[in-house]
Amino acid sequence: GIAFAWAHANRGLARATLRGGAGFGEPEIARAVVEAVPPGGNLFLSSSMPIRDVDAFAAPGEHPLRVFANRGVNGIDGIVSTAAGIAAATARPTVLLIGDLALIHDLHGLLIARQHQLPLAVVVVNNDGGGIFSFLPIAEHGEHFERLFGTPHGLDFAPLAALAGATLERPGTAVELGAAVRRHA
Repeated sequence: GIAFAWAHANRGLARATLRGGAGFGEPEIARAVVEAVPPGGNLFLSSSMPIRDVDAFAAPGEHPLRVFANRGVNGIDGIVSTAAGIAAATARPTVLLIGDLALIHDLHGLLIARQHQLPLAVVVVNNDGGGIFSFLPIAEHGEHFERLFGTPHGLDFAPLAALAGATLERPGTAVELGAAVRRHA
């Protein structure tokens, strides 16, 4: 079945924190996920910050892994469905590292994974919106930036995990995140 590890990160901070704990932001999330993918497993990286974070901050692991990514017209469409397809086609444990907005753009992919009981572990970096936009010059243009580019949603994803029949974990450290990924991948 599928499982979620919700990794909350504050938008726009290269070294974001989780529940006030220092040293657990997007760089640490990227490293922990890459290290936790099981030998022979797949890693699917969502567009936007997850693929950039892994490229910038994750080190090669002790074992080779298969890394996948795609790029849609808007960059974040169909990510969960593609990861589910990779899990189905390869029959290998698949770990998806995805941002909250990309997950919202492909909720149906979670239902597909549930229906087919695919070996998919989903790690969601929930920073309440489009964190990548805070790194662009448009972020300096104030008043309408959050609503139009940051697009905060304020959603609690626990009901979504329940709908998808997924185990929900909320790790508070990189070590806890790695353990959660290893349990469910």
